Amino acid sequence: EAWTAGQLKQELMVSLQERGIAAGAVNAAPDWLGDPHLWSRGYFFETDELDTGHRLYDGSPLRFGGRRGYESWR
Repeated sequence: EAWTAGQLKQELMVSLQERGIAAGAVNAAPDWLGDPHLWSRGYFFETDELDTGHRLYDGSPLRFGGRRGYESWR
């Protein structure tokens, strides 16, 4: 625990992987929202609903007929 304190999760992940240890950083919602790759891939789903207003959801990784899952039922 002392070794990991003060290290950024991405740097720690790379350091462990370089040593042959399987490791991955766990991202929270703020990390996802700031990820330009997810935005460029259309990962997020925005909607305006009468009862809830404007909402942003994480998208479905599934595609049906070239469309994301949520696009098929809207």
